Amino acid sequence: MKSRKTLLTLVAVAALASIIVVALAVADEEIGKQENEKVVALNDMPQPVQDTILKEAQDFELNELLEVTTDEGTFYEAQWLEGDNEVSILMTPNGKILDREREKADNEEEDAEEDDDD
Repeated sequence: MKSRKTLLTLVAVAALASIIVVALAVADEEIGKQENEKVVALNDMPQPVQDTILKEAQDFELNELLEVTTDEGTFYEAQWLEGDNEVSILMTPNGKILDREREKADNEEEDAEEDDDD
């Protein structure tokens, strides 16, 4: 009877240890996904990144330039308005575009004016 109780205790401890190991692995994975964004000036970015931004954005006014640091490395993001669309590109330090997004821009000023008319 005593050995059965000891066995159950050992099984419970092993199960608890397994749960803790899985929880720590998940937490570690989430920490690895964290990123740090820092606003930077165009001339503080690597030259290939500057060249890509100027080529892609053409004469449109740049809204935001970011240096994004993750566990995978440092990347650069640029955003600008192109008509009614907000365009965003994510680049490697050598200027290669990894991601491009184009979405309808939020026009908060226009929304506020419409609310005032009510």
